[in-house]
Amino acid sequence: MLRPVTASLLAAILFSLPLWSQTSATGALSGTVTDAQGGALPGVTVGLLQQETGAQRTAMTDTDGVFRFALLSPGKYSVEFSITGFKTVKRTDVTVNVSETAVVNTSLQIGMKSEIVLVKADQVQVQTETSSLGQLIGENDLRDIPLTNRNYTQMLHLSAGVTASLINAAEVGRNTQDVYVHGGTTLDNNYQMDGAQINSSYSGRAGDTSAFGGIPVPNPDAIQEFNIQTGQYDAGSGRSMGANVNVVTKSGGNDFHGGVFEYFRNDVLNANDYFLNRNGQPRPAMKQNQFGFTLGGPVKHNKLFFFGSYQGTRQVNGMGASSLRSVNLPPLTNDRSAAALGAIFAGQRGLLQMMFGGVGPAILADGSNINPVALTLLQFKLPDGSYYIPTPQIIINGLGMSTYSVPSHFSENQMIENVDYKISAKHTFSAHWFSGWDDDELGFPQSSLVQNVNAVPGNGPLGAFRNHTLTAKLTSILTSNFVNEGRFSFIRNVGVTQGGAPLSAQQAGIQPGPMSTEMPSIVMPGLFSLGADVNDGEKTAAESFQLADQIAWSKGKQNIRAGLGFERIRQNDNADGVERGVVILPSFPDFLLGLPGCPPGTFPVTCNPFNPGSTTGIPFSNLLVSVGFSGVVARHRRMNDWSMFFQDDYKLHRQLTLNVGLRWEVNGPASETNGLITNFNPALADPVPPPGGTFSGFVVPSNFPGTLPTGVTRSDNKSTLAGGTPLHNFAPRIGLAWRPLAGNQNFVVHSGYGIFYSRTSTMGIFGTSLAQPYFVLSQLSGPANTLASLQQPFNPAPPPASAFPIWTPRQVGSNMSTVLLAPNFDSPMAQQWSLNLEYELKGGVMAKLGYVGSHGTRLLEMAELNQAQLASPQNPIHGETTNTVLNVGMRVPIVGFTPDGLRATETGGMSSYHGLEATVRKRLSHGLQLQASYTFSKTLDNEVTLQSSGGVLYGGQTQTTVGNGRGVAEFSRPQRLVLSYLYSFSNFRAGAGLWGRL
Repeated sequence: MLRPVTASLLAAILFSLPLWSQTSATGALSGTVTDAQGGALPGVTVGLLQQETGAQRTAMTDTDGVFRFALLSPGKYSVEFSITGFKTVKRTDVTVNVSETAVVNTSLQIGMKSEIVLVKADQVQVQTETSSLGQLIGENDLRDIPLTNRNYTQMLHLSAGVTASLINAAEVGRNTQDVYVHGGTTLDNNYQMDGAQINSSYSGRAGDTSAFGGIPVPNPDAIQEFNIQTGQYDAGSGRSMGANVNVVTKSGGNDFHGGVFEYFRNDVLNANDYFLNRNGQPRPAMKQNQFGFTLGGPVKHNKLFFFGSYQGTRQVNGMGASSLRSVNLPPLTNDRSAAALGAIFAGQRGLLQMMFGGVGPAILADGSNINPVALTLLQFKLPDGSYYIPTPQIIINGLGMSTYSVPSHFSENQMIENVDYKISAKHTFSAHWFSGWDDDELGFPQSSLVQNVNAVPGNGPLGAFRNHTLTAKLTSILTSNFVNEGRFSFIRNVGVTQGGAPLSAQQAGIQPGPMSTEMPSIVMPGLFSLGADVNDGEKTAAESFQLADQIAWSKGKQNIRAGLGFERIRQNDNADGVERGVVILPSFPDFLLGLPGCPPGTFPVTCNPFNPGSTTGIPFSNLLVSVGFSGVVARHRRMNDWSMFFQDDYKLHRQLTLNVGLRWEVNGPASETNGLITNFNPALADPVPPPGGTFSGFVVPSNFPGTLPTGVTRSDNKSTLAGGTPLHNFAPRIGLAWRPLAGNQNFVVHSGYGIFYSRTSTMGIFGTSLAQPYFVLSQLSGPANTLASLQQPFNPAPPPASAFPIWTPRQVGSNMSTVLLAPNFDSPMAQQWSLNLEYELKGGVMAKLGYVGSHGTRLLEMAELNQAQLASPQNPIHGETTNTVLNVGMRVPIVGFTPDGLRATETGGMSSYHGLEATVRKRLSHGLQLQASYTFSKTLDNEVTLQSSGGVLYGGQTQTTVGNGRGVAEFSRPQRLVLSYLYSFSNFRAGAGLWGRL
């Protein structure tokens, strides 16, 4: 045992450049050769021929009659068994699938070697070599099962153990689905295409989020197959503790093959939305065309092959969430003159004016004191002639209500160019390229600035997403039992969003912030909002450079794989959309007046309700809150990831295979090339700042530019984490595949245990980039915002870019806030264990039944570290012995920050999952294919909650004892049954004439 293991480790070091995973784009083939009496036949020559390309490999059976081929491209193969004294057996149409080991057991009959016995597609369907869980989705399923957006992620939920929301067929764009697997979140999945890691390093999600592009999604006609591994995958795969999804695109062969396609959807048979119908509006538009072609074949027979694909998508969608909105409106009419508006709202005052007893200026009956900015916005018309602030469709009890369908437009063009070249009998080179160009124009902003406050029409953003993936691979057969595979991958994912406000700040008569010309977002809670979302105006570009190499070595009963891996991630982004700012007005009369409050020091002597001048007459503006942003918002993050693995599939007995592996993952924390990161470590902070303030607790990276104020700590690394890069993430994995019934290959017991780690995205650490001294968030409210008006909503204005860096010390009463990254931030971890039974019944029916459990630790969460505590004479807090609203700022752990002003992104969450899973699948025969997947499970966690929508983290209510928040996870579905079926009209397909050719 020791010698083969040592030798394989040396071989891994000598032959390996870095590696990500062994089975991400390949499969394997193994089997046992016996004589007529069932005795093992050693020394049998096993010839392997890939039927599509003519590529050949050979192997010899060992003393137990066992053979194995590793690192095989998925596809159909012919296998020939020959030895002197026995008839030669040739098996055709043997299918090798991605991430799976196909098994072909053969019995040879005594006879002449020149006698050939032909057998077609007789292979074991149950998995007898591995303990991994999951499901393969083949070419026929992808082609024949209807998908509303032709997106393969809409099939991930067919597997047991997977939880997903119901697919919204009206969603705009690609409609990529996120899934939860065995208690993991949507951020814990790993997506691969042709061996390359294609995950979004920004959001961690599969779909597009704001300006963060999602994974590339090739069209189904270009996909050969994909495999979703839901658990117990071997040490060759890592990076996730949820699903491991492996997609393989098609390659060319010795025969030309291809086709053209067109898929069309329209709204002819659609019902109208309830609210549109109530308001007398027509049903929303829904038109989609998806068209394209595929073509593959030889450039040179048995030598050079190509495959190409194109798909175009054009969609006009008035039904999706970004196209269909209901809006509350004031009781406006189409007469927008000042006099008409004054007649409707005469005598009304702002909310705070009413709280002071109905004092200060009211709207005059002739409308002469309506704010010029408000009048401009009320009279502004969109290109279609409708008012920007629309006239309500219906008015009930003085409140206008309208439902609008503003069609979103989506356009996609994607291309695949694959080349495979057989350099020699021992070396094969392949290069696979995917390009996708997506553009959208949404009807409404993607999210609401204030919950349940929707934007009016005319504010829809523009989006552009670009996705490019290149994978180059060299496979070398060094000996009959030693194979090396080297791989390089490059992934570029670009996203740009542009705010959709129809007029600039200058056109509206508004003085914008110092770093933007756009109109600020204007929100009226309970009514509507104007302008773009704060996230509309971002630019992101993520690039990944991956090097990979692995070896596969078969020796006796051992099948060994090993390798190393490296990935360099570059993120360049600019969030200048936030610089337009946000203004909140508590009511529509506040909007119409838009007045500042009495200047500081003038109320009530020289400025009051009886002598208001050009103010509200009280020390409060009509603008409740003004949020201004300013600073350097461009960031250039870098991350380095390494991995190493060793895997041994040891055949202890003809009926028993043991899978043993160890993986080591080093997930490097993010750094910024210019050092523009500011973190906060509560352990380094003075609880109560001294007179004059303090900078204690603030931490900057080692490459932070410039001189630091006294108290700021310079880290010894570029990430600001206390321990630098964590090096302790080792992942042992062990599993077995056991056939307990001698001579029966149809019944297999699978069991396993493993540790898995997730590579976190950078979504949770943005706060450390948008912090002092290179960024200022000016949130003014109450008396501090008294000088704000609609003409000058940010008064005083945030500082200009030339003023940075700006260091502001923490003081008593400074009411600061920041987002910090926990000093001990680490990779989320899960332990998983399982016991599953698999049985192949007659008629091609497969049945699986099993139990899966998992325990997650170090999960992503966000906690408020500065929650105010309860004081008493026996337990004083910073000198306070009572609990009042006025002294809450002194009862927090770190004085100078607000009670919600220290929000930490940390890895302290926990979860548990227990599930009973069952799957019954009937393979395609007599035109019929069926599958039923049932999951009875429960997921508990202590997070309230890790939201998948945008990857935003929210903390629990009791921050000091997060374990008390343990409960059923929001995505937990106790029972889930998924049925899928397919009937193929085989008589038409196999027939002659026109029907047979369609």
